[in-house]
Amino acid sequence: MMKFKFKTFVSLNLDSAKLHRDSIEDNPTMRQVFEFCLSELCPQSQKIDKEEAIIAILKRERVRSTSAGGGLAIPHGPVFSAGRTIITLIGRFSTPITWPAGSLDKKPITDVVFILFPPAADPVYIRAMTAASRVFGKLYDGKVGTEKDFTTILKMRFERLGEVRFL
Repeated sequence: MMKFKFKTFVSLNLDSAKLHRDSIEDNPTMRQVFEFCLSELCPQSQKIDKEEAIIAILKRERVRSTSAGGGLAIPHGPVFSAGRTIITLIGRFSTPITWPAGSLDKKPITDVVFILFPPAADPVYIRAMTAASRVFGKLYDGKVGTEKDFTTILKMRFERLGEVRFL
């Protein structure tokens, strides 16, 4: 079985105002949201082809919105330029945004978890998705007291998979 590395990058302060300033419309398009998030969250050192990532995620979003409800969206897609690395990009918007593809519960999005994975890692990337749903589930259920508790749980859960870096 092929081995994959997991790398996670986290920013808990994505500037929603900057996203809205950069968009032509009142509410940004899905592409604008993805471009903004990838430029803010994905370090240049990862050498991810951002256009390839945007196309893969938009393709997935057309099948079904990746909004998980409760303010969380988990856009994901296969990206050849990821090599043998499953990359998780976690961001929290400074103010909630309207998810252009629609939200399960019609609530705005506060947290976004991008998962970019090599096509060969199709079943393996589910580990990152599971970790994200568990961490954010605890947050939204009120089982996490403070922002510090949240970052501690987030770090612990994702360190089980591999490298974690806060931006």
